[in-house]
Amino acid sequence: MIKLISIDLDGTLLNQENKVEPDMKETIAEIQDRGIRIVVNTGRDYRSASRIAGEAGIRRAYDLARKHFIPGGINRVILATDGDLNVGIRSEGELVRLIKEQKESGVHLSVLGVGTGNLKDNKLEALADNGDGNYNYIDSIFEAK
Repeated sequence: MIKLISIDLDGTLLNQENKVEPDMKETIAEIQDRGIRIVVNTGRDYRSASRIAGEAGIRRAYDLARKHFIPGGINRVILATDGDLNVGIRSEGELVRLIKEQKESGVHLSVLGVGTGNLKDNKLEALADNGDGNYNYIDSIFEAK
């Protein structure tokens, strides 16, 4: 029984434009629905790789929220990030379009900006606004509690 699949980023998961093709996203979601874990391996530095995982994480969160949708309930994705998601989906406009599309399913988005220094505050607030959700900023242990 397969329990884990490890996928390389460049040349395997990503196309020449550093994007994950829609059929690959669908395949990964189907694999995860079977209870098989997907991990990404790469020679890239952490920041570069985490940006790509960010887009995949957002899409996966919406897939799970729709799968477990509760009619009349609170159906919400909560994204905690520094907002540095600019390799898979490259612009704030593309991210906003994605969130607007997703909210049509009745799943909303709230965002927690986490960290200091490289926080993309304007991008995160725009995502929450377009996802009919809330935006909050956490920059200390005190605020996290």
